[in-house]
Formats: sequence, C-alpha cells, structure tokens
Amino acid sequence: MKRLLFTIILIIATVGFVQAQNGSISGGSPLLLITTTNVSPGTNIPSTAEGTDFGSVAQGTTVSQTYRFTSAVADNLSVTSVGFAPGDWVQQSATPAGITGVNTTSDFTVDFTPTSAGVQTVTVQLDVFNNATFITESFFFQITGEGAEPDPKIEVRGDDTLIAENPLVLGDNTDFGNVTVGNTNIRSYTIKNIGSDPLEVTNVFRPAGSPNFTVLPLPVALPTTLAPNASFTFQVEFAPDAAATRTAVIGIINDDANYSFNISGVGVAAAPNMDVIGNGTSIASGSTAPNAGDDTLFPDTDITGGSVAHTFTI
Repeated sequence: MKRLLFTIILIIATVGFVQAQNGSISGGSPLLLITTTNVSPGTNIPSTAEGTDFGSVAQGTTVSQTYRFTSAVADNLSVTSVGFAPGDWVQQSATPAGITGVNTTSDFTVDFTPTSAGVQTVTVQLDVFNNATFITESFFFQITGEGAEPDPKIEVRGDDTLIAENPLVLGDNTDFGNVTVGNTNIRSYTIKNIGSDPLEVTNVFRPAGSPNFTVLPLPVALPTTLAPNASFTFQVEFAPDAAATRTAVIGIINDDANYSFNISGVGVAAAPNMDVIGNGTSIASGSTAPNAGDDTLFPDTDITGGSVAHTFTI
C-alpha cells in the first residue's frame, strides 16, 4: 500500500512539469522552441535567440517580441493570452484566437516599455482550450529585460569640424577672424544626435559675452527632438561696433549634457577712402595714362612765358 501511494504521488508531482500536449511555443528569428511548463513560474532560462531576453531597453522606448503557438492536435483550439498586471510589460491578444488542425499557428506579441532602470523578469501565460476535450492547458515561460537610462548624445560641428567645448580652434568656425566695423561675418554650426535615443534641444543662445554676436533665427522651432543621426544647422552673426577683439559663449540646452563653446572675432577700423577728382572725373590710383578727360593731360605750352593750370580736388 505504501509503495502504491508513493507511485501515485510521484506521478502527480511529475505531471506538474510536463509540457502540455496541445502544442508548443516558439520565439526568436529563426523560430526556436521555448521550454514551457504547465505551472507557474516557467523554468526556462531566457535567451536572446529564443526572443525571451529583451536585452537592454532605454526607458520610454518599446521593444516587442512575437511568439508562435503551433498546434500538435487535429482538434479545434481556442488560444488566449492571459497577460500581466498593469506595468512595463503588455501581452497582446493571440491572433487568430481559434485554430484547427495539426501545425496550425496562432501568434501573440509581448511589449516591454521600461519606466525605470534595472532588470525585470516576468512569466508569460498562454491558455489553450481544447473544444473537443473541454480541457484548458496552460503554457508558462519566463522573459526578461533591462531598463536602461536614455542615451541621446549631442555633437556640434562647425565647417564640418568637431567643436570641442570651450577652446577656440581655427577651422571649426569658432574664430570669425577680422571683420571691418560696419560689416558682418556669419558662421554656421550643426547640432547632431549621435546617440541611440532621441535628443531634445530646448535652447540655443548666447549666455555670455559681447552683444556683437547674435544667434540668428533657427530653422526649427524649439524645443525640438532629434532622432538618432538627425541634425539641424544654426548660424551666428558677428557685427563689430568698434576696432577691438570680441568674444562670446554659445550655449545649447539639451537632455544629454548642456553644451557650450567659445567664439571670437576682431573688429577692425575701416580703411580711409580717398578720391582725387580732375575735371569732375575720378582719377584712378596709380594711373599711368594721362588724358584730357580728367585733366591729367596738359596741352603744349609756350616756354617763353605761357602757362596752363589744372585744378584737382582731393
């Protein structure tokens, strides 16, 4: 009697971990069979190949994996995604919900949208009701994913040259050179997101330095969000008001790391502008061709007392 009782207990304990017989679940690409149990939690070890390890996912970003149930029986089956409690994981409904025949399939998707950093592991449950035997069999397996901090990354270039923060470097458009007072010089700079997550830029401005530098109207409305590898270009104008060296700081407020760099330019005095007029006509500097039109050609004059006078105005 004791031996029979032990055998019955052993059979019951074993049944709890036997794969349900209505079919199987696969995941990944190419599809690989996932080890499932008919009691929770699942005992499989999540893996990337099977699509059960979602890897590192930036907070606020959604990664999805699709799994396939394949029928092993000829009966009509109703497939139901049980889902999770409200949170970072969402189990979508199985499609189609009803299948009939060996090797017919029903797919369902799980979405992971982490709201905090850290590893999360949950158990997926899929219920399969056999309309011939009136028995529901449950499939359980574990999935995991890690919430990661967002990873936008700002890069700023001038004249296609990377601008390091703060130092002035020739060739990266941070040195405006010599500009005559009354004239202007415009330089262009490109902000690019070289990270793997969206970059939000909220302000581009001159937080310090000479008002002779002006950030011109931007080509985008702020705040603006740059997708990975996206960029926009802005311009700064230097309009010196005196013969002097001017410096300023350009700041870029964003959700990666606030960025700033120095710019410099030299205002130079305008050169004197002199003109010589003869007979109402401007005489070119260095002219070697006298002509009567500008009074630089004098007529022949008697050397015994004659004279000719021409008037020139400076």
